[in-house]
Amino acid sequence: TKYPDSIEVQENAAGIFAGMAVDESKQASLVSAGAIDAITNAMTYHPKEVSLQEVCCIGLRNFSTCPGSHDTLMLPDNLNAVIRAMIANSTSEVVQQNACGLIWNLSADLKRDPESVMSSGEVKYVVRAMQNHPESARIQSAACGTLWSLATSSEDIQNAIESEGGIDAIMCAFLMHQYDTAVIDRACGVLSSLSFNRRLAKSIADAGCIGTVIELMHDNLSSSALAQSSCLLLRNLACFDTNYAEEASAACSTIIKALQEHSDDADVIGEACGALSSLAAHSETCRERIVSLQGVAAISRAGQNFHGNSDVEREVEGALLQLE
Repeated sequence: TKYPDSIEVQENAAGIFAGMAVDESKQASLVSAGAIDAITNAMTYHPKEVSLQEVCCIGLRNFSTCPGSHDTLMLPDNLNAVIRAMIANSTSEVVQQNACGLIWNLSADLKRDPESVMSSGEVKYVVRAMQNHPESARIQSAACGTLWSLATSSEDIQNAIESEGGIDAIMCAFLMHQYDTAVIDRACGVLSSLSFNRRLAKSIADAGCIGTVIELMHDNLSSSALAQSSCLLLRNLACFDTNYAEEASAACSTIIKALQEHSDDADVIGEACGALSSLAAHSETCRERIVSLQGVAAISRAGQNFHGNSDVEREVEGALLQLE
């Protein structure tokens, strides 16, 4: 604060704070000393200095890894500095990645309303980061993680993601990064959150996501996160439209394989059984395919590992009931 006009001093100071903030044990003293405010003041004072904005965004993201720093980061002036940086530095991968990471960390705090971190009107800046940097796996991963976190409990944000082109951006991410599980896990997570809404489920299906997700799940079967979110997505879509269930019939064999691949993962087993149940309930094609692939035996074996887990047992029983 002593030399606000000196870009070199401000950038060096922000870099020092960014490095120190990696050590969470030092964050409380740095925050109380005004480090976060100093960083955002520098961002506000020098909005066109890209390298300074990049260092500052790295620093703020590092601070955001510690929940003890969240209240200060959540102050309107500090959040606004981050949004302004995203707008003014749309071509900077460093700014976009770290700004998304910061918002993701703040919105992941379950005690917080997602819209207190980023309003539905500001979601477009995260979607634009994906649209402007389709080749960057780091930005795609951070942006999808951010959207997934924000969308989990806000219908307004879910609608904003769709209206700003988020579903198409996710389809692009699938195609550009089809073997990068960090990207596709989170991208599919966003769709699974949107798929609870009938209108958004239609947008997802109309964009061609069903076939793409099935192929990605098949090619990346070792990813438990992808298996879980894919199964949830297909389960929800099948509930809304029998045509979606028919289209998803190709997933039956992969879902059954997921039961075997992730036999010790309760979350995967629960979602996989839920998906098979939903598909069988809404499509005779799916039901016949599951039975012919020995799906009943696979479901029964998977359930044996989780006696006493009421959530898994409920999903297993529901699937077996549909396949009787």
